[in-house]
Amino acid sequence: MKTLRKISIVCALFVSTMAVACNDKKNGQTQQGNGNAVTNSAETIPEEASEPKSGEITFKKGKLIEVAVLTIAEGMETQFFEDYFSQAIKLAPKYEARPIASFAIEKTEAGNSPAKMIVFFEWGSLEKKRAFERDFDFLKIKHLRSGALSYLSTGYFSVGEDVTYTVTEGKTYEFAALWLDPENAPKLEKYFNAVLPLAGDPKIQFQLIAQL
Repeated sequence: MKTLRKISIVCALFVSTMAVACNDKKNGQTQQGNGNAVTNSAETIPEEASEPKSGEITFKKGKLIEVAVLTIAEGMETQFFEDYFSQAIKLAPKYEARPIASFAIEKTEAGNSPAKMIVFFEWGSLEKKRAFERDFDFLKIKHLRSGALSYLSTGYFSVGEDVTYTVTEGKTYEFAALWLDPENAPKLEKYFNAVLPLAGDPKIQFQLIAQL
């Protein structure tokens, strides 16, 4: 795992739904999540709508992946999406940037992060990301983002080869950002080798999706 900047959410559990840029496995189209994952519902759901949505996320080799953990302040949704994001996304092609996926955080099971959304972005490189941050057109609208968000934390990473994994609506996912000491990294591997078989117990149903 190559970490370019420490991510501030460590070992936080989120029940989240898929949104903007997850590729729907059923029809290959982009699906827009509604931000309302139902985990315990007594309502009768039509058979055709009962199957949870699932989607694939791919992290590509040679790209910079940005993780943005954020909360939009109450009543500021229009300012963030329409006033800020609609303009910022127009600058993206110049920097080989695009949103990969976003998740609405329904519930935090552990940790104290106040975030309500997790968004993954892909950039052409760290240099292009830095150039975007210096772009005059971005600087003109940056205050709109700052004013609309009550919480924002970002981190970056890259992968040695393309990685694709599947996420499913209504599931509980753990996003863990680790700052490793190279000399002691083998100890973490020993830990996972010991813990993962236990975590796979039917009562726990833990599965490691991806290690980047």
